[in-house]
Amino acid sequence: MKKKLKANPYIAFATVYADMNGVIHINVKQRQPILRIINASDQDFYIDRNGLKMPISPNFTASVLVANGKILEHFSGKVDTLITKLAKDLYKTASYIKQDTLWDAQIEQLVVDSKNDIQLVPRVGNQRIILGTADSLEVKMRNLRAFYNKAMPKVGWDTYKTINIKYTNQVVCEKNMVDSLTGKRLDTLEKKPIDTVPREEMPEELKEDN
Repeated sequence: MKKKLKANPYIAFATVYADMNGVIHINVKQRQPILRIINASDQDFYIDRNGLKMPISPNFTASVLVANGKILEHFSGKVDTLITKLAKDLYKTASYIKQDTLWDAQIEQLVVDSKNDIQLVPRVGNQRIILGTADSLEVKMRNLRAFYNKAMPKVGWDTYKTINIKYTNQVVCEKNMVDSLTGKRLDTLEKKPIDTVPREEMPEELKEDN
């Protein structure tokens, strides 16, 4: 019975024992998914809290972050460890977001672009947040939090098309373009050069290093 329970990919830990009265006791701990991956080959799988790949359940869909795009991590269909650095970075990013109440509420999706950069898709605002890799993740997210708290209320949530935090201690933004006659955004029609956030609009935490 114990072997069959442990063979279940959704069970992380199981113990089976009989007491003095012959009663069988079973303790089971489920795997807890924190990220759903849809890779470049359209394979669909979870990554659990321990950084292990696990299959999607046919009976239950976990309410977790979804990551898609240029993800080459392969899934064999069985519980397995992560192989690529990108998959490990996605796991690290999802773990960080999950444990932070602000980001857990604000970030709804991860996307890997053609440059292998991880992008964060927020629930509030139309911009993409370019994270790059999970290197110096805490510093990058601390800078983003400061930018959200100090700069965004001043310039507005729809001012920027992208917020680039991939470079440590630097926040670089690309503005949305707006047609002066129609008021419609033109960012999909014309590329606008990247411009750094004006120094007077940057949080104090970022001014020292820019």
